[in-house]
Parts: sequence; structure tokens; C-alpha cells
Amino acid sequence: MLAPQVASAWDRLLAAFQPVPKPTTGKGCPCSMCLTDERILALLDQDPRTLTATGEVRTYVYNALGTIGTVDELTYLFPGLARIWAEKLEESDPNDAYREHFWGAMKKEAFLAETLAEPFRTAAGAFVRTAILAALENEGALHRIKGISEPHLWTEEVSSYAEASDDFPLLWDAWWEMSTAGYARTAVQFASCLAFTARDNPLFHPWTPLGGGGPPISDEDPRRWSIYWRDANLSFLRSRVTAEFLVTSLKKARNHLQEPGDTDLAEAVLDRVTRSPGEVHARIRSLTEL
Repeated sequence: MLAPQVASAWDRLLAAFQPVPKPTTGKGCPCSMCLTDERILALLDQDPRTLTATGEVRTYVYNALGTIGTVDELTYLFPGLARIWAEKLEESDPNDAYREHFWGAMKKEAFLAETLAEPFRTAAGAFVRTAILAALENEGALHRIKGISEPHLWTEEVSSYAEASDDFPLLWDAWWEMSTAGYARTAVQFASCLAFTARDNPLFHPWTPLGGGGPPISDEDPRRWSIYWRDANLSFLRSRVTAEFLVTSLKKARNHLQEPGDTDLAEAVLDRVTRSPGEVHARIRSLTEL
């Protein structure tokens, strides 16, 4: 069940894609790991409102614009596939690979950033941003996290969007306005990855061989988070994020939060950034260097 704002955004997406013609042929593959022409045509016949993450849908998303599928097919199927992705994002299941495969399809042939025609590209970006922002807004009270949790999932989604679309600045600006407590909490979590090492981060327990975890952006190799970003988005992040920006933003976040645990942790991150701007600048450079 999609959150109300995401459901409304999906209705707008579906309306925007109504003019897309249904392809009359499918580009399949006879191998046992892919889908035949006929099975792809059967997917095209399904109502996007009722499309589900069946094995065939997962197989299509995994192989789209590779061994099977055309741009026309993916464009036609996009509303249904995107709705499933948003549902999986709400479920926050770290073991479900659908979200990863969805983003893989969006990046092939620069589908979301370049190949998808206007005005469909604008509508698609608006829906995806709404779903990611809803996940950020839903972040609960701050505490020290063990293992893999929601921050590890939404940081993947933010990074994947920056890899697939040139509209990342729109997502970032909406997020860092901090109009909700969830945005403020996630901003504090993000800033903590630049303020602290993985060993002393007050919001994330260190990684362990059995439990995994650690901060979602590691100080040991922060560039892993942004290495595949599109150039325009990396340039944007490089120009926007500084220690001074984090200080200003963390003060805004601290003032927006009410729970004692939230304010204490926000204050701890703000204090570290204020006292150690040189270390923070070094981590920011590592995050954004080419």
C-alpha cells in the first residue's frame, strides 16, 4: 500500500503515460534465463494497476535493454514497474533485489536521464523523487543503529537516483529544506558519515563480520557511494556540500527536531563538524573526487 502522497504521484504518472502506444511486437530471447517475444507481449497486455513482482516481471526488469526489451517496451511498462519499485521501497526489505534491478534498467542506455522522451521523463522523475522523499520523511527517531537498517536502504536509493537521472539537485534541495522531522533526521545521519569515522560514529555501530552494518557511507572509502554518479550530479554535490553548509544545515535540523534523543545526536554531529572542519572537508573531497 503506497503512502498517500506516493499514490497520488503514481496516479499523475499513469495519466502522463497514457499517450504511450503499446508495442505490437516484443524483443525477447529464447534462452531459459530470459523471456520470449510472446511472454513479453503478455506483460504488455497486463494492467499497470495490477502488475506484480512475479518471476516474469523480475526477469524482464533484470534483462531489460540487455538481452531483451526495447526502449518502447520499457517506456510502456514504466508506470507499473515504477509502482512495484515504490512498493518495495516502502517494504524496506534488504534481501529483495527488485529495487536494484529496477535501477539497473533505468541506467541502461541512460534510459531515465536521456533516452526516455519528454514529457515522460519529467513525469517519471517526479514520481521517483516523491517515493524517495517519502522514505526519507518516514525515518524514525534517531538512535545508534546496529546492522542494516533504513538509512542503508535510502542512501542506496539516493545514490541510484544520482546515477540514473540528472535531476538529483531537485531531490537534494527538497530534502535539505528539512520541511519535516524525517528530512532533518536523515540529514543528520548523512552528515554523521562525514563528521565521524566508522569507529566513533554515534549514530551507527561499527561494522561486524556477523552483523554487518556500520555507517551507510564509509569514511574509509566514501567515493564508493558516489563513484557511478552522473557528472552533473557529482559536480552539484561538489559545489554544494562543504563543512560550512553542514553547520548551517545541522543547526536548522537541530531546531526542527523535538525528541531529546534527536536533538542530542544532532548536537553531537554539529559539534564535531564545527570543531573539526578540516577532517570534514577531507571526507567531502574523498566523496566527490573524480
